[in-house]
Amino acid sequence: MSNLIIYDAISEEIELQLDTLKKLSVAGDRHIYANCIYETGRLYEVLDNWEKANTYYRDALRLFSSLQDSPGIAKSRESLGNVLLFQGSLEKGMSELAQTCKLYQQLGQAETAQNVDNIYQSVKQVLEQVKSEVLA
Repeated sequence: MSNLIIYDAISEEIELQLDTLKKLSVAGDRHIYANCIYETGRLYEVLDNWEKANTYYRDALRLFSSLQDSPGIAKSRESLGNVLLFQGSLEKGMSELAQTCKLYQQLGQAETAQNVDNIYQSVKQVLEQVKSEVLA
């Protein structure tokens, strides 16, 4: 399957997802709506559209926070942190990942927390190396 076909399929999925978001925003379960916002961010992330992915992850995080949905907050923070890293906002991304790690630990998801911490530690090492090279 060519990349163009995959891109077109994902683009079509985004259109369907955006239509669903419109319908859910008017009359729907807020948890389902928050998950739909999050999944829209994931679709944009697959297309490497970091700006839109960032926006949708932030919106999902806001809604999950207002619902006090800890698993939703954790997955939104994790995805937002990763997108921020890809956008070059290393410190902001690391901040989101650090908060995510703590939240996964509170949720009793030690393995997921460890995976997030591994990413955090890798970025931290790179950032420290770059800073030391700049100061040298």
